[in-house]
Amino acid sequence: MNAARRIAAGMLLAAIHGTAGAAEPSTASALRICLPENDPPRSSRSRATGLDIDVARLLARGMQRPLQLVWLPELGAIDEVSDFNFTPLVGNRCDAHLSVPGPEAVSPYRGALALSEPYYGAAYELIPETAHWQWGQPFEGTIAVLANTVAHVAIDAVGLGWTMRADTSGIGHAVASGNAAMGLVWGPDVVTSGVDRSPAFEPPPVLRWNLHAATRNNDPLLAEINRVFAESSFAARMSEILAVHGVPVRSPFESVYTPDALRALKTR
Repeated sequence: MNAARRIAAGMLLAAIHGTAGAAEPSTASALRICLPENDPPRSSRSRATGLDIDVARLLARGMQRPLQLVWLPELGAIDEVSDFNFTPLVGNRCDAHLSVPGPEAVSPYRGALALSEPYYGAAYELIPETAHWQWGQPFEGTIAVLANTVAHVAIDAVGLGWTMRADTSGIGHAVASGNAAMGLVWGPDVVTSGVDRSPAFEPPPVLRWNLHAATRNNDPLLAEINRVFAESSFAARMSEILAVHGVPVRSPFESVYTPDALRALKTR
């Protein structure tokens, strides 16, 4: 972490935790947030840092409740809509998950879970920084992607050349070494690619998601979460948190991925 980022991180943590004289959490029950033990930049138990940890702190402070982190063991192979173990949430071991990418992620739980209003957007980003290609334009080169993800399916469906890599750092290495002209990387993981993203790239709806908090259905906590998300200062704080953790700063999108949109690409 360079000096500028250390300073920004310190300022952000001070804002999240408050300053001397700020109101302390009440004696209300703790806000229990489920977090994966090792899923940077969302959370890291060993380092006690992460995007979702900082958002959890903001939520707890906005609700005037103490925060309790409930750590979950790592899952196996994951993709962008299945990397959540919601069983502890359903079983009341915690109150909420963060950074949940839309209804598809909770649909297997058959109405047991509900989503908050979206509080940030995440999409597949194009690397390297110098790339000027836009979705829908022809491209004769090779694009590196993570295997068996929506990005992989989408570029194959529209007839673009691709090469699969096992992880985000592999995509970054393929681009840096010239084995791929460009890469599509899940936005929150861009920092682990080792390659800067193209700020000019506009991801299409099929490669975009809105991120939500998930709670048990009919839990009054959901209204509290939405109240904090709607506060005028929250969006600015959210942008600061994303920037500190190297995540592209994107507000919630008007249109996002749907299975129908992906199927439509396949029929072309």
